[in-house]
Amino acid sequence: NAESRDKGFRVTGTYADKFADDTFGVALSAAYTDDPYQSEEFEAWGYADSGSNKVIGGIKPFGVSSRVKRAAFQGTLQWEMTPQFTLTADAFYSHFTDKQIKRGIEFPLAWSGASLTSTGTTGNLITGGTFTGVGAVVNNHGYERNSDIFSGGINGKYEGDDGWSAMFDLGYSKTKRNELSLESNAGTINNSTKLLDTLTFVSDSHGTHFTSHVLDYSNASLIVLTDPLGWGGGAPSGHQEGYYNDRKIDDEIKSFQAKVAHEFEQGLVQRLSVGMSYNDRTKSKTPEEYYLNLANGATSLVLPSQYSLAPTNFAYIGSGNMVSYDPFKLLADGVLVKVANTSKDIPAKAYSVTERLLSFYVQADLRGTLGSADLSGNIGVLAQNTEQKSSGLVNLATYPSTQEYRVEGATYWDVLPSLNLSLRFPSDFVIRFAAAREIQRPRLEDLKVSRDYTYNVTGNYISGSGGNPKVRPYRAWAADLNLEKYFGGKGYVGLQLFYKKFDSFIYRAPAAFDYSGLPITLPPNVTINWIGTITQPVNVNNGSLYGAELAGSIPLSVITPALDGFGITGGVGYTKTNITPTLGGVSEDIPDYSKWVANGTVYFEKWGFNARASVRYRSSFVGKFVGFGGELVDKRILGETIVDGQIGYDFGGDSMLKGLSVYLQGQNLTNEPEVSISNGSPLQIMNYQSYGRRFMAGFTYKF
Repeated sequence: NAESRDKGFRVTGTYADKFADDTFGVALSAAYTDDPYQSEEFEAWGYADSGSNKVIGGIKPFGVSSRVKRAAFQGTLQWEMTPQFTLTADAFYSHFTDKQIKRGIEFPLAWSGASLTSTGTTGNLITGGTFTGVGAVVNNHGYERNSDIFSGGINGKYEGDDGWSAMFDLGYSKTKRNELSLESNAGTINNSTKLLDTLTFVSDSHGTHFTSHVLDYSNASLIVLTDPLGWGGGAPSGHQEGYYNDRKIDDEIKSFQAKVAHEFEQGLVQRLSVGMSYNDRTKSKTPEEYYLNLANGATSLVLPSQYSLAPTNFAYIGSGNMVSYDPFKLLADGVLVKVANTSKDIPAKAYSVTERLLSFYVQADLRGTLGSADLSGNIGVLAQNTEQKSSGLVNLATYPSTQEYRVEGATYWDVLPSLNLSLRFPSDFVIRFAAAREIQRPRLEDLKVSRDYTYNVTGNYISGSGGNPKVRPYRAWAADLNLEKYFGGKGYVGLQLFYKKFDSFIYRAPAAFDYSGLPITLPPNVTINWIGTITQPVNVNNGSLYGAELAGSIPLSVITPALDGFGITGGVGYTKTNITPTLGGVSEDIPDYSKWVANGTVYFEKWGFNARASVRYRSSFVGKFVGFGGELVDKRILGETIVDGQIGYDFGGDSMLKGLSVYLQGQNLTNEPEVSISNGSPLQIMNYQSYGRRFMAGFTYKF
């Protein structure tokens, strides 16, 4: 992309020292990052029916350039007020920006008025042919995320000489961020003489690309700023040349915890601890959305030459070059102007969620012997009270449409026992066992009371999504068994067996919903079915997760001294998951879990020199993505293998450069893409994203 860069840098610095007879310490650090990221992305709308076959319905490829900047500062002060009491205060601040340019051309194909001539079929997929009468949308989109994060805390620890100890901790953090999506459109003028394209296409394992096209998408007199396909009929002007969507998010956490413990000289119980904690978190989102129109009521405009950038090359799609510009500059200079979107679904996207957790626990740390083995571990129970609530506007299914401000939520308790035991034998063989009642809290976004919805022009249906202020956490009974063998202090191999049984799992799936009377702008001559779907989190049960992992780290010197400095580390894991959303229904894989994962590193570290090569693999898995109409759809992500490498040298001994370390890293050396498919077909590519290789060279110096 024009005006993007392929090089960046990272700088960090840390200072630490002690004063006043080592009773007062300070640690200060700062970091700054300026990182570029690039990717070429292919995304399919989906695959349409064509007789008994499937064919590409539409595509939207993008060339993506991002620039991430982050400045962060941290400070810690520690004061040993007495030999028994230490007070610590720390603070952290970070400012983060991520500015992204996405340029691409959206091609409605089978799901448009284009006619198809097929020239080839593989299985039930039409993999070659020509579409005639294609209208395209040229996209120059901008995305920008900004966040400011502050956190701080005070911690006090008392360690008495009589076996008693105590601790308290006060914490506070706040994040303010906004996520701006700025879309701008161009194309041929949408009138009775509109110029359309003829595209010859091929669909293969990389997605869909074109072998020939007619229009020149880099011709600024042909590809103008406009609403090229009339998708902006819902705007007050009846057209739109872009869209402005900013989401402002505030997130605040207040926390307090305290603990008192007593150690015992004799007996199985080494220490008994009791404690409590309180956390109060509030998160809110405020949307700000506008249609973007050309200034002075214009419906089309040739891009002024001062905004024209070097064209973006879409050779990987086969559509040639395209007109390129910076949409942020068009908005800042008034070429594009904002027009308020007064639809009632905008304020209904706003929400505020509060979550308060009050916890009490007791824990006994254990020590002893069992035969020739040393026994250690702990047993305890945590009782936690949760109060969650959300406020916001809800669109009511009434006619005429109305909105209602609602506050909804829930209060409940969780009792969570846990047991951890470890047996260490004189042969450095260790057996570990753990069993617990576990919970994982829902995302605060899941707890919102608000909902929003969209109208799918292509499929002629309404779908919506929202939160559920009454949803409960993920809850499971879990057990782990580890068998480990250590080789002195040099290496180990271990086998882990794990099992979780879910009796509460947060699941999102479309359910029928009546949208009668809600504000929907319809295209001309369209009759709508008001019974659509809504997707919101609900609790289901009948799920499980189990598997095994074999891992280890072995210096090869334990085999022979000739291999001193060489070593291997890594592991392989197998995980089986399933969740049954409805009683007697079909079992599904839990999203985002691969059945097989593996990683391995071969390294050499000696004489100050270090080198390593790493491989990571994960098999295919099911992911949930937001579909065209806002509904969640399943896509299978294909397996991937990532190869990284690093070499470096540490200066030491009597060298003048003692304390200096230099390194060179390479990431994703084989340029492995991320690929998702639809309908289980390896040729029905939904997403194909190529991120390229990344190289980093750097140094650290310690004194």
